[in-house]
Order: sequence, then C-alpha cells, then structure tokens
Amino acid sequence: MRIITINVNGLRAAVRKGFLDWVAEQNADVICLQEIRIQEHQLTKAMKKPGGMLAEYLPAQKPGYSGVGLYFKTQPKAILHGIGAPEFDDEGRVLTADYGD
Repeated sequence: MRIITINVNGLRAAVRKGFLDWVAEQNADVICLQEIRIQEHQLTKAMKKPGGMLAEYLPAQKPGYSGVGLYFKTQPKAILHGIGAPEFDDEGRVLTADYGD
C-alpha cells in the first residue's frame, strides 16, 4: 500500500498551484492531508473526487484554521472523525481510515 502524507498549507491555495494534478500522478492508495484550512461548503467537485479518488474531510470549526483530509482509492471499512473529545476534535486534527487487517 502506498501512503503519502502532505501539509498543503491551505487546500484552495494548493489546488490553484496544481495540487490536484499532482494527486492524479502519484498512484497512491491513500493521501493524508494536513492544514486544509477550508470549510465543507467551500469544497469544489474536484476536491471531493481528486484524481478519481474518494475524499473525506474533517475541517476545523474555526474558519481558515487547521483541518485534515484523506484521499483514498478503496473505501475503508470505517472512517473515524476525531478522537471523541470535542475540545480537540473541533480543531480538525484526527481523521482515521480503518482498513482492518
């Protein structure tokens, strides 16, 4: 399994600089995104299905702040949003894809 992790320092800015083209070229099974700094309503269609992959996001409650995302070829068995502690989960720091064994 090929897993890539990247700090995009703002997903909208990264997309303007060709990030989605880069995603399509990687042949990754999973790409983990940090610092997406975007709210759910700001996601474009291309951001929701980048390079033919599926996407899941956990934005921070505070606009323009932190947030994480996952791109994946195969749907995980489960996706966990946060760690169950609202004081931390509101910052959008942990998004887990569970593929089982």
